[in-house]
Amino acid sequence: PTETYTELGLYDVILSITDEYGCSNIDTFPDYIQLDHVVANFYTYPSDTLCLNQEATFYNVSGVPCNWYFGDGDSIINATDSTVTHTYSQAGDYSITMIAAPGDQCADTITKTVFVQELSASFIADRTSDCKVPFTANFTSTTSSNIVSWNWNFGDGNIVLGDTENITYVYSMFGEFKVSLTAWTSAGCSESLRGFII
Repeated sequence: PTETYTELGLYDVILSITDEYGCSNIDTFPDYIQLDHVVANFYTYPSDTLCLNQEATFYNVSGVPCNWYFGDGDSIINATDSTVTHTYSQAGDYSITMIAAPGDQCADTITKTVFVQELSASFIADRTSDCKVPFTANFTSTTSSNIVSWNWNFGDGNIVLGDTENITYVYSMFGEFKVSLTAWTSAGCSESLRGFII
């Protein structure tokens, strides 16, 4: 006989036979039919946008062992833990593939992309010296893209923090001042640069 199952689950199979003399026997096969459904899925912590050399944690929410392929040549095969970690040493976009229940007929695959940001803080000034005060200098950030916040420290005790990418500053006293810039990306990556003795 042929039977079509329309719902997932475990099913017993019962075989009942009767011969020509009226003798009968029943045999039961518990959980003989096993219909399961694997859905591959994972999420990335802290987010799918990462900093260069930042350790990322990947959470397997499929409930079964899986294979991980991180898109940079590294992989973890038959991982049984619900979390794995990985660090990217080069910036770029990486396709992460997870195979849930690998080798099983119900195996499922999912691919997601993570974005690894590289940050290089830099700036220039139109003037770096003079023989009189007040002295006005225009500072221009030449930092890489994806920056959302700039912290300017002018070396004289004054700091400007916020969304000011380029700034004009006036020095009112003589001296040597080391200017520094700290930049942050949308992923929370940061880098600082010091330079320009004013």
